[in-house]
Amino acid sequence: MKLQAITADPYEQTDLSDARPEVVEQLVQQIDEWKASLPDSPSGDVFSRERSQPDTDR
Repeated sequence: MKLQAITADPYEQTDLSDARPEVVEQLVQQIDEWKASLPDSPSGDVFSRERSQPDTDR
């Protein structure tokens, strides 16, 4: 995982993950907790109208 300081480095030239491993660890933990809270599969009308329409560019 890359860690960027978007305000200080808007072009994302510097990866701060090695310098701030505790932040990376915290973010990974938060992502894992969020993923664990998701249902096994979507139910109901979960997609926008645009995503529900067939892709005609193919």
